[in-house]
This record gives sequence, structure tokens and C-alpha cells, in this order.
Amino acid sequence: MFARIRTIALITMCSALLALGAFAQTSSTTGEINGSVTDSGGSALPGVTVTARNVATGLTRTTYTESGGQYSISQLPPGTYRVTAELAGLGSAQRDNVRVLLGQAANVRVILNPSVAEEITVTAETPLVDTTQSGTTEAVTETQIDNLPILGRDFKDLVSLTPGVAPSFGGRVALAGARGTALDFNIDGANANSDFFAEERGGTEAPFVFSQAAIQEFQVIRTTYSSEYSRGGGGTVNAITKSGTNDLSGQLFYFLRDQDWADERTVAGIEEQTGARDVDQYGLAIGGPIMRDRLFFFVNADLQDVQETRTVADIRNNSGFQALPSATQQAFINRVQNLTGVPFDQEFFYNTREDQETFLAKVDWNIASNNHFNIRWNGSDFNNFPSESSGSFSNQGDEFNTVNSYVAQLDSVLSSNLYNFALLQY
Repeated sequence: MFARIRTIALITMCSALLALGAFAQTSSTTGEINGSVTDSGGSALPGVTVTARNVATGLTRTTYTESGGQYSISQLPPGTYRVTAELAGLGSAQRDNVRVLLGQAANVRVILNPSVAEEITVTAETPLVDTTQSGTTEAVTETQIDNLPILGRDFKDLVSLTPGVAPSFGGRVALAGARGTALDFNIDGANANSDFFAEERGGTEAPFVFSQAAIQEFQVIRTTYSSEYSRGGGGTVNAITKSGTNDLSGQLFYFLRDQDWADERTVAGIEEQTGARDVDQYGLAIGGPIMRDRLFFFVNADLQDVQETRTVADIRNNSGFQALPSATQQAFINRVQNLTGVPFDQEFFYNTREDQETFLAKVDWNIASNNHFNIRWNGSDFNNFPSESSGSFSNQGDEFNTVNSYVAQLDSVLSSNLYNFALLQY
């Protein structure tokens, strides 16, 4: 026990001491804004104060342009920012609606005119293409996640929106021709893989571990990714969860799917419905301020109840079984009936239930202009069991799958070219 505590403490200390150059890479949970400041004639302006302010949370970061007029503001939580450039004698100018995406850099050029106390505001969307990245990366934004319909509300289904994706066995997806189990899942900067099955934590049995309503955005990194995404031979899905803002907002949802709405088909002489299942999925997500511009909360609950009729093949239609003597066939049938206590003909279908509860709670804290901290808990409880009225010998029994994960991270800007990213996961 004490050895484990020492190990955790050592890891925490090492991560806290690790400092990386701000111009070397972009964090797996943040983005950045870079660009240049010039006058109206195109000449570079050094020493200009450049400020980026998150319009939703009030987080503010400030830097100064270098001798060539360039600037870079790193460790920015994804969101919409206002960029302001100001220099005594030249007034100020600002760019609104600067969208910072996960793992990418928004390039913003600001022009200052030589007029005293003049303020210029430019409102325009920043291009979504990050020319500073060498990897092949596609972003799926919060707007897409919130508005595109997904059967079952599993955000990973949206991975198929990106190029180079193909379906793989077990309901997985494959990138760049690799197997589905080679895909790496990274959520809130933390490993989200199952060490046993080499897939997303929670496996393919549970519908999902993170609700669609809890994911802010994600990126699909296919090739030539940097060393921070080195765990997946077939690419990486890098996602972040939502956070609260200065505005109290949320959503309620309820989805109903009835097996009576499905088409009928005949399998092994038994009439059944294609994809027939009763599904009730409901939940909520809400976030807002605890202290404006400083402290925020976000909570999510996603619950679903599924009832499905499973069918199995009739062994009496098997050629090998039919080749057995009639007495042997009948002895087998009698044995099964004695074990289950129900007629043999009732063995070809049985009802199952798949119930899941998924929760997420998160707190964000703007400690100071250059320090941002958040901590979150995610839990999922999945139960798959036959209904109490089923006496079928063919069902595969009960399954229980419980997942809990805790992640805390601290982003710190130590100087204009030095920052620290500390993360602790349990």
C-alpha cells in the first residue's frame, strides 16, 4: 500500500516538474492562438500587448510580440476567444469569434493603424485549417456532436465522419487500414483504453462510457502524429469533456425505440423482427457558474433501459444432429427439458435486458490568468441479464460492467516560452 502511494507521489512530482517549450507542441486538452501584429503598411510591431479572452468563461491570457511582430498564446481551453492587440500611440484592435479547436493553433493577424486611441474591431471566423501541424488530423466540433443524430448517442459513431475510417469487427472502427483494436482513445488528456481488450475502456459490451452530451469536441489523428499520441498503432481519438461557463445552460433528452416498429423476418423457421428491441434512453446535462469568471461546474447523467428478444438456431435443423439415431436425438431433447424445466420449443427465444447508467461531474477553476485547473469523475454501470420470466437454457447468463475514472489537470503558463501541463489519473 505504501509502495503504491510512493509511486503515485513520484509520478505527480515528475509531472509537475516537467516543463515543455510552448512553441514545440500543442497540448492534448488545449489549443493555442498565434500570429503577428503589423501596422497598416505591413511593418512588424514588437512589444505589442496581445490578450486572448475566452468569451464564455472569462479566462484571459496575455503575451507580447517579439522583434518580428510574432506572438503565441498557448494552453488555451478550446472555445471562442476575443484577441486584442494594444500599443501606446497606435491604439488597439481586436478580432472577435476566434475559434480555438482541440489540439490545433488558430492563426490570427492583427493590424494596428497609427492613430492615437483608435480602436478597430474585426469580426470574422478564424480558418479551421492549422498549417503548423504535420499530422493528418480531422476535428469534430461541439456543434456537430450536439446536432447530428446518433442511434444510441455514442459520440464515437461520429468518428466515421472523418476520412480514412472503415468499420472493424466487434463494432469498432479502423484507421489507415489498421485493426480496430489498434485505435488509441485519449479523453481529457488521460488514457481511456482497456488494457485487456485493446479497445476503449468499457469494451464493446457496454453501449458507451462517455455520453454524447458530455463530450465537447474531439479530433481524429490518423498519421504522423506527435509523440504525445504514441500509444495507438492505428491512430488516436483525442476528446475533451464539456465544462461549465458563465451562462447557466443545459439539455434534457428522451429517446424511445419500440420493437413493434421493426420489420419482420424469418430465421430458422421462427418469425422475428429485424433489430427488434425496446429502448428508453433519457438524461440531462447542465453546466454553469459557481463564481463568475472563476469557478464552473458541469454534470451529466445518461440512462437507458433496453429489452430485446434473442433467438437461437434450432439444432434439429442441423445436418449433423439429423444424422444421429432417433433415440439419441430424443434423449438429448429430454435431457435439455429436464435441465430447464420448460418445453424444448421454448429454447429458441428468450428475453434479455441491457440497462446502463452513465454519469459525469466536472469542476473548472481559473486560478489566475496563467493557471487553469479542472477535475472530473466519470462513472458507468452496465448490466446485461435475462428477464426473470426466461427459463431458457440458451441464454448466456448475467454480465456486469462497472467503470470509474478520475482525472485532474493543471495548465500553467510559466513564461512566454515555458509552460507546464500536469495530469493525474486514477
